[in-house]
Amino acid sequence: MVHFILWSSFVMSLFAGILLICFQKPATEGIGVYFIAFAIGNGLYACWVTTMEGEYVMKEIVKFGVPPDIAICKAITNGYCKEMDINRAELLLGFFAREFQIFHTESYNTLVVN
Repeated sequence: MVHFILWSSFVMSLFAGILLICFQKPATEGIGVYFIAFAIGNGLYACWVTTMEGEYVMKEIVKFGVPPDIAICKAITNGYCKEMDINRAELLLGFFAREFQIFHTESYNTLVVN
């Protein structure tokens, strides 16, 4: 759902900017350029936030002295697999195994299936 909201916001802002520029009036052109710039920034943010969200939360949890558990490992691995980012999921599983001695068979199976 987060992906849909972020990307639909990007698309709607871009289309609104293009539509305003098509009216060819000074005020609407200025606002249209602003909307297009906003849409580009929103699109870049959508790319960044969806991939960094899980790792950021995990780092914050570890920073407060709470070691991650199997549920966190499973959630972040499944998130990366849904995004088809298998390399990051594999690196994350290796990190969990090395740093926290978490070996979750179901997460490894998810990685193999994808």
